[in-house]
Amino acid sequence: MDQTNLEELFNELLQLESDEQRHELLDRACANCPELRQQLEKLLAAAANVGSFLDVPDWASTVDHSASDLVGTNVGPYRIRELIGEGGMGSVYVAEQETPIRRKVALKLIKPGMDSKSVIARFEAERQALALMDHPHIAKVLDAGTTAQGRPYFAMELVKGIPITDFCDQNRLSIHARLQLFKNVCHALQHAHLKGIIHRDIKPSNVLVTLHDGKPVPKVIDFGVAKALSTRLTDKTIYTEHYQVVGTLLYMSPEQAELSGLDIDTRSDVYSLGVLLYELITGTTPFQKEELHKAGLDEQRRIIREKDPPRASVRISSLGHTATVVANLRNTDTKQLNQSVRGDLDWILVKALERDRSRRYESAGNFAADIGRHLSDETIQARPHSAVYSLRKFTHRNRAALAILLVVIALALTAIVGTGSMAFRWRATLTRLRATSHRQAVLSIMLGDDDGSMEAFDVARTAGTSREDLQVIEGLSQVNRGRYDAAIKIAEEILAEKPEHVGARSLLTYAVLWTGNVGRWATECNALERLDDPDRDADRVLMAYALVLHDSSRASRLIAESRTLSHTPAGLLIVAQDLTFQAEEQQSTELGLEAVRDYEAVLQFMPENSNVAGWYAAGLASVITLLNRDGTESRDFVGKAERVLNEMQGAESSGFLDWSKWRLYRAIGKPNEASLAIRQLRQSEFCWAIATDCMYRYPEVADALREFDAATVKFNQKTGQLRLARAFAAFGSNDLTKTDDLSDLINDGHALNRVYALSALYLTQGFARAKEEASKLDTLADSGSKRHANQLCLRYLQDPTPENEQFILQEAPCTAYAQVNVHFVLGVVELAKGNEQGAIRYLQKSAEHPLLGNISYEYASALLVRLGASHSSEEP
Repeated sequence: MDQTNLEELFNELLQLESDEQRHELLDRACANCPELRQQLEKLLAAAANVGSFLDVPDWASTVDHSASDLVGTNVGPYRIRELIGEGGMGSVYVAEQETPIRRKVALKLIKPGMDSKSVIARFEAERQALALMDHPHIAKVLDAGTTAQGRPYFAMELVKGIPITDFCDQNRLSIHARLQLFKNVCHALQHAHLKGIIHRDIKPSNVLVTLHDGKPVPKVIDFGVAKALSTRLTDKTIYTEHYQVVGTLLYMSPEQAELSGLDIDTRSDVYSLGVLLYELITGTTPFQKEELHKAGLDEQRRIIREKDPPRASVRISSLGHTATVVANLRNTDTKQLNQSVRGDLDWILVKALERDRSRRYESAGNFAADIGRHLSDETIQARPHSAVYSLRKFTHRNRAALAILLVVIALALTAIVGTGSMAFRWRATLTRLRATSHRQAVLSIMLGDDDGSMEAFDVARTAGTSREDLQVIEGLSQVNRGRYDAAIKIAEEILAEKPEHVGARSLLTYAVLWTGNVGRWATECNALERLDDPDRDADRVLMAYALVLHDSSRASRLIAESRTLSHTPAGLLIVAQDLTFQAEEQQSTELGLEAVRDYEAVLQFMPENSNVAGWYAAGLASVITLLNRDGTESRDFVGKAERVLNEMQGAESSGFLDWSKWRLYRAIGKPNEASLAIRQLRQSEFCWAIATDCMYRYPEVADALREFDAATVKFNQKTGQLRLARAFAAFGSNDLTKTDDLSDLINDGHALNRVYALSALYLTQGFARAKEEASKLDTLADSGSKRHANQLCLRYLQDPTPENEQFILQEAPCTAYAQVNVHFVLGVVELAKGNEQGAIRYLQKSAEHPLLGNISYEYASALLVRLGASHSSEEP
């Protein structure tokens, strides 16, 4: 085996974290070459004691020479004194230079036997990279040359320091002090990036901290795997490998782990900086070492590419007794540590650790700037702004001045008579100020403020607002009144003339959602997603409102990017909705609590708004469910929920509000009240909720069907969604839905409608008949990131073989949304086969994640009740 192949095999072995995996690879690669195996095992034994180029002593022997043989010899003008470390391609020594100046340096020299073209290219790349840079927090290159034998070397600043994480822990630095230190690291990387250099291996051992005049100074070292952005660092870079894992997995960005043709840019270093900051704050990396060590290389890379790490505050809460040790090393207690991290630092880390690099900080400098804002109690860029958040930051920065002001105001108020009248005039003034443009009209309608929206509409009309924009405002008012068909007609008329009109497309998408036509809603969402982000604030809020149930992250970003929107109640409401979805997806109580606080802030502005009240109820239901699943006391939130429900009794009935009340009543254990709430519906958009509620309450199929028919008799049209819901309610009886009754849904162009329609066929017609119908589908629905799981479900329903069962389990995205849908389909097919125990196992997995409005979760839970089986999610 030549030297290059040996190096490749050795690198592959190093990436494997378990000895068992290494032994398997050695058995395969060295079956006929015991000498090669012996040589690789020696290298592995040596590598076990080494971390980086400069920070770990006592590197063992290399391929065919001992690095310590050079101690006491001269290399150029330098006399080598001791070996201090050795990495994959270079040995590092303490060396002394006597002329023309006397000083100690770190001398890096290519390892004997490791002089392949690729290694030399990388070594020279590091030398050139460091030579380009001159920054107080980057180790300086002092000299470079070659030995008499032609081996490259360079002399660099000798950094007598320890890894940044060790330094912070040993000195019990507070979070504030750690952030100050970390800012300097960001500035160093920003300098490198401006010089066209990406580090690609940021980790604690490559960020050493030393003391200068008693002050800690971080130094970034080891640009051994650096990549030039715009400069050809060496003529030999053509020989470096492509599609090779470069860096350290625990700190590696998703695009580095991808091993694709995707170009690696400076945002990869931003991600690694985020991992480093996460560790400085929590004491652990986002993906814990134990988790990655249990997996093979491919699985490790998949985790990094596809999983979102828990928020830092959530990780601290999950540390148990270890949290006390972590807090002590940060010179605080557990409670204060969690409070200092929750909020801004959580948001900063979420942005730095975004899997989609387009949503990360654009540069290390921007990352440092946001940390600076946090340290100065200013509003940060990573967090969606709201009026409440900005006010909180302002008051914290100006505590002393505000305290004096409050005293003055208090004295003044004692002399004012007729406070109620003044408040009324203030409210009227606020309404007039809000109703001054098209944007204010849209915001008022989004919140359901009829008086404000009517006044804003009049102002917008007299101000010369375009006909199409005025029509959109009218259409939104129709949606608020439950007149969805009228709103759809208005939107379609606009789009017939102007297909790219963002407001009309958003109106259409939102109105279709509440008709219950899931297939058309998904199609309209896809059409809306293809439009570019709008420039106008009014269009931003419309698009965000229409997409929040489909792509909550984009909706939240649209709000965050608009200064005017982020300070409005409508903007805060959309951010709260996004947090609710994240909380349920990640099973995070902390995110759920943050969402509830935001809902409460919106309610302070609109205390009688049924739309906001409905979302508040849904958010409370999520928090209570999460608390119950964690075994945490939820009594306070149950009491708050009961007060909210009492206040909602007089509110006008609407589909969303009644569904929210149903969900919240179930969360607090009041099934009778839940049933009454869902039976108030006047439109069929939530007929699946009626079906599942009947299945929860009536184990006997005949009783459930009687109740379902009684609750839906008021619906004028027997829509496909209504027939589908009845088919599920009829499971286990002879009152089955005929195949052609669901033909419109089976032939629907959207995957999700087909999935539910075919699932209903398997339940009501039996395995053979349903499979025959499914096989007639000659095309699958369009694929997409959010519907990838539904594509897999369709594939399995068309051909439910054991091979496809394994395929769907292996290929399904790891999100809770996807897992709920996939396991639901697998459970339904097992029921059709007559394998009740297998069905229960799959349905229980589907019911593990109670997701807001996820129909698969509700049907799976209801089927478990019908089968007399329990599940681990909320009790209905």
